[in-house]
Amino acid sequence: MEERRSPAVLAGFALSLVAFALVAYGPRLALPFIGDDYVYLDRALHESFAGVWSRQHVDFGWFRPWSRDFHFWIVTHVFGTSAVAFRCINLALWTAGMVLYGALILRVAGPSIAAIATLGAATLSLWATPVTWISGAQDLWMLCFTMASLLFFVSGRSLWSALALVGGLLSKETASVLPAIAFSYGLIVERMKFGEALRRVSALGIIVIAWLLLHPTLLHPQVVSFHGGSPPTRITFMLSTVNLDPWPRPIDFGVADLVMWIVAAAILAVSLAWILGRPRTLEATKKGQPVPIASDASAIRSLWVWGLSWGLIGVLPTLMPSTGWQAYYYGIGALGIWLAFAVWLRNRPRWAIAIVAALAFLRGAAGWTASFNWGSESYFIRSGKLLALIHAELLRQHPSLAPHTRVYIERVPQNIGLIAGQSSALQIWYRDRTVSTDFYSHYRPRSREEPNGDDRFFRFDPARILVEIRAGPEDIAAAMAVNPEWQHDHEKLSMLFLRSGDVDRAAEEFEKLSQLPNTPQATMYASVCRLVQGDSTRSDSLLGIAQRETGATREEMVAWRERLAESMPGRGEADATPRRSGSEPEAPPPSVARP
Repeated sequence: MEERRSPAVLAGFALSLVAFALVAYGPRLALPFIGDDYVYLDRALHESFAGVWSRQHVDFGWFRPWSRDFHFWIVTHVFGTSAVAFRCINLALWTAGMVLYGALILRVAGPSIAAIATLGAATLSLWATPVTWISGAQDLWMLCFTMASLLFFVSGRSLWSALALVGGLLSKETASVLPAIAFSYGLIVERMKFGEALRRVSALGIIVIAWLLLHPTLLHPQVVSFHGGSPPTRITFMLSTVNLDPWPRPIDFGVADLVMWIVAAAILAVSLAWILGRPRTLEATKKGQPVPIASDASAIRSLWVWGLSWGLIGVLPTLMPSTGWQAYYYGIGALGIWLAFAVWLRNRPRWAIAIVAALAFLRGAAGWTASFNWGSESYFIRSGKLLALIHAELLRQHPSLAPHTRVYIERVPQNIGLIAGQSSALQIWYRDRTVSTDFYSHYRPRSREEPNGDDRFFRFDPARILVEIRAGPEDIAAAMAVNPEWQHDHEKLSMLFLRSGDVDRAAEEFEKLSQLPNTPQATMYASVCRLVQGDSTRSDSLLGIAQRETGATREEMVAWRERLAESMPGRGEADATPRRSGSEPEAPPPSVARP
C-alpha cells in the first residue's frame, strides 16, 4: 500500500479550481455592486466595529453578522469600495470552500472519488450567484465554515468542529443542517449505533438550538422576509445538480464567450483526467486512526447512501415557509449529491471526465440564458451592465449632487438592483447618505420636518440611458429640441405632482405645458391648481386662455373647472380611485371641445 500525499492532491484541486474560476467568472469581476450590496456597503462605511455585531441588523429578516456586516466592514476598511476586490475575495472563498469539501471526501473516500466529486460540483451553475454577487459572500462563508466543521467532525476534532459551526451559523442560516449531515455520517459511514451517533453530534445540536434561541427573528416568522421564487420540486433539486435548472437557452453570446466556455470545461476535464490517470493508491493512515474507505463494496455503498442522505438533508432549508426556491440555496445539498455521483463514477473514468466537461460547458451556457431571476448569473450580467451605464451617465450629467437631493427614476429596467431596502446605489456613488433614490410612483412632497433639497427626475431610455425631466423653470424650446418626448414626460410629471398632493409644483408644470399650442387640458389643470392655492386672479386668467382655445362659453368652462377641482386627490370620491401612473389629463367634454 502506497501512502498518498494529501497536501499534493489538495494543491492540485486548488490550482484547478482557481484556473477554472478565473476563466469562468473572471469577466464578471468588474461588474458594479448590485442590489443588497449597497445596503451592507453603506453600513460598513459608517458603522463602528462594535456596531457590526448588533442584533438589530436583521436586513430582510436574517441575522448574519459575520458574512454580511463584518465581511463588508473589514473589506471596505482594507480595500475601500472596490467591486473587483470584493469579487476576488468571493473567488478565494469559493475556492477555499471547495478545497475543504475535497479534503473531506479525500479523507473518507480517497483521491479518485474526491477528484470527481470536487471538480464535478465545481461545474454547477448554482455557484454563479454567490461568486458573481458580492453579497453572495454570505453563502461562501457558510460553505467554508460548514465544510471545515464537517471535516473536523470526521477527523474527531469536536471542539474545532463546534467552533466552525458557530461561524457557519453567523454566516447563513442554512448551516443549521450540518448536525443532521454529521449524524447521518455517524450512522451510515462509521456505522455507529443510534445513541452513540446522537452523543457524537450532541455538541453541534446544542449550538444550533442556542443559536435558534438567540437569533433575533427566526422565532418570529412574521418579521422574516419572503424571498420569491418558484416552489421547489424533486425534479428541480435534481436538475440543479446537473445545470439543467433552468434549461440552458443561451442568447446574445459571442465567439469569445463560447471560447471561454470551452476553455473552462477543458481545465476541469484535463485536471480530472490527470488525477484519475495517476496510479491508484489505497488509503493509508497513521497508526491509531480509523482506516477511511478501502475497496470493500459495503463501505463504498455506505458512502453512496450517505451522499444521498446528505443531499436530502440539504433540501430542508428550502422548504421553510419563509424561503422561496433559488438554485444556490441548495449548494450544500448538491455537494452530497455529487458525492453519490462520484461513488457511482469511480470506476468509470471516461464517463466522469466527459460528464464534468459537459457540465462545465453547460455552466457557461446557463450564464447567458435570459432570466429576471436574481438567482441566475444572467441576472447579474444584465443588472451589472445596466447599473454601470446608469452610473456613468448620471455622473456625466451631475458630477455632484447637493445634500438631501432626492432622485426619482421612471421606467427603471426590471430588477436591476438600483434600490434595495432603504439604501440606494446613489448613496455610494456620491458618498452622501442624505441622497435618496426611488421610483417615480413613490414621489411625495417633503414634510416640514425634512430638510430642504433638490428633487431630480429622470426617465430611463435604452438609447440615451437617462433623460432628465426638469421640474420648474426651463427653456422649453431648447428642452424640446433635446428631448422629443418633452411634452409627454412633463404631462406625466405634472400628474405625478397632482396625485401626490403637491399642488404648487403641479401648477408650475401645467403652466409650462399650457405654453404649447392646443393644450387646453393642461391650461385648465393649471387654472384648477391656482384656484386651490387661493390665487383666483391667476386661475381666472388661465381659464380665459383655455376658453379661447376651446371656443366654449364662460359657464361651460367654469363648470368644467369645478368638476376638475372636485376630482383632485384628497377631494371627493374620485380620490378613492387615483389615476394610473402616466394617465393623460382629462379632456374637455365633447360639448366644449373644438371639432
